[in-house]
Amino acid sequence: MAKFKKIQFFSARPNSDGTFRYYWQPSANLRRQGFKLRALSSCLEVAQKEAISLNAEVQAWKMNNPDVELTQRPRRAPAVKGSFDALILEKKSDRKHLRLSPKTRYGYERSFEFLLKIFGGEQVSSIRREEIESLYDSLLKEKGVFVANGHIKVLSLLLNFAVRKGYILHSPMTLFDLEQAPHRKTLWSDEAFNAFIETAKKERPSVALAAMLSRWTAQRRGDVLKMKWSDIVNGHIIVRQNKTGVEVRCPLDLIPQLADMLDATPKDSVFIVTSETTHRPYKADNFSRNFRRVLDKAIEEHPDIDFQNMLLIDFRRTLITDMGDSSCSDGEMRSVSGHSGNSRILNVVYRQNTETQADNAITKVLKQKFG
Repeated sequence: MAKFKKIQFFSARPNSDGTFRYYWQPSANLRRQGFKLRALSSCLEVAQKEAISLNAEVQAWKMNNPDVELTQRPRRAPAVKGSFDALILEKKSDRKHLRLSPKTRYGYERSFEFLLKIFGGEQVSSIRREEIESLYDSLLKEKGVFVANGHIKVLSLLLNFAVRKGYILHSPMTLFDLEQAPHRKTLWSDEAFNAFIETAKKERPSVALAAMLSRWTAQRRGDVLKMKWSDIVNGHIIVRQNKTGVEVRCPLDLIPQLADMLDATPKDSVFIVTSETTHRPYKADNFSRNFRRVLDKAIEEHPDIDFQNMLLIDFRRTLITDMGDSSCSDGEMRSVSGHSGNSRILNVVYRQNTETQADNAITKVLKQKFG
């Protein structure tokens, strides 16, 4: 077997005719940073020189040398002490970050990647408020308030973390003003919900079942699609929420229509909601497409019913608002929704102010004052 001069990342692969193909094959860590496998010259001497040159580029990249032009485009600069890149790496390994659910952690890390494109290679101490305000204004114009606020909130979290870890003395984002993002307020009326279920039973019974579970447990789409028959204990479904990690136990037997649908559903899968086509659990996007098709059909079949702006995500808000109308305490609502002890999100984002709640409030005042 032929022997070759040992050069880091240099690789030779034999051809059937006894000749060799030569490659520059970066390590797994470098590939994660954006470096890619590179085919080299068929001439051994030239190929080795090319490999040495590519290795020199890696070293220049690691040293943040601005005078070297890279022939490859790594996704981000290496982490230099005190840099924004180093801050991201430290945050990713922080125990609080690691305790987050995979879905929540993924959301944060998508923002990390975006922010690295803006601040990668910079020292954290060099990031100025004016720079952040300019970024925020640009995001508001190009992406809208939800995306802009999301990225800027993550940046604020990172800079506060930087203060705690000694990168900087003070965050440049102290008292940073964000635009108020409008909250969804749409609620499903009983009339619209019953019409949707009627259509779904004919078009896609699995969608009808998922809608009933979502409407009467206030759980998110992903948690509903992962519900298993074994999660049902003593007439309650035990849900460990993917987003929060919180466990809730939602009653099923108290809703006769839902209990009847569950009894009528075949138990040929460990999952409660399965596709009629594949007989397997839905992927989230595929379920949403089927939900949309059923909703469009319901709109067609019931032109006299207002389905305007109604979405799957509104089932959660609808039940929480119903609980508010029924004078449920925050603790009772949280035991179903899974919100934390800080009920600001529960009350501001989800529960809507209604005439029923206002009537309940004044009735209680009158009863207290006048008996």
